[in-house]
Amino acid sequence: MRRRKAEADAIQTQHDHLLRHAPDLAAQITEGHLTRDAASAALGQRLEEQRLRARVEEIDAIRRADRNPGPALAGLADHGDINWHQAHQRAEDYLTQRNATISRDQQYLATIADNWTSLRNLARCPDNAYATDVLDGLTPDAAPSPATSSCSKPRTRWHTSTTDPPRSLGSCPAAGEDCGWIRVRRRGCLLWRLPTRGR
Repeated sequence: MRRRKAEADAIQTQHDHLLRHAPDLAAQITEGHLTRDAASAALGQRLEEQRLRARVEEIDAIRRADRNPGPALAGLADHGDINWHQAHQRAEDYLTQRNATISRDQQYLATIADNWTSLRNLARCPDNAYATDVLDGLTPDAAPSPATSSCSKPRTRWHTSTTDPPRSLGSCPAAGEDCGWIRVRRRGCLLWRLPTRGR
């Protein structure tokens, strides 16, 4: 007797759950088009897709805020190009990569902040003997341009050097020719100045 009552209570609970979350499925049970087990399975799939949709749309909003050029993953799933499980996986992959990139860039910025004094000192006169020794081991992308210095002024080209004027910066026609470079010392740096031509 107790067993039958427990079974009846379970069936009623299942039916109430269907009525609350999927009245259309409950109606199909009443009409004989679905069994309770089939309706419960369909409801479970529907609720899972709703959960995945909410998560995908949440990450899509982050992607839009990041100005990511890719299409919205929720839109792809709605159009049937991918299913919701695939959309969810792609969204979570994006978020994982984003978090890893944020963590990496934070570490890079912390390193820059910790060494800002060194960077500032090197930027002032990147071609003095000390700076040259420091920068010799860097890649071309990491090393500052030889034509760029905090000692420069707008519309005036400067090149820092300890000895000879530059011969390969593009303004000299050929090595050995007089390029018009003027030797100047500023802020403790030996500079070669190419006079401004025209405006």
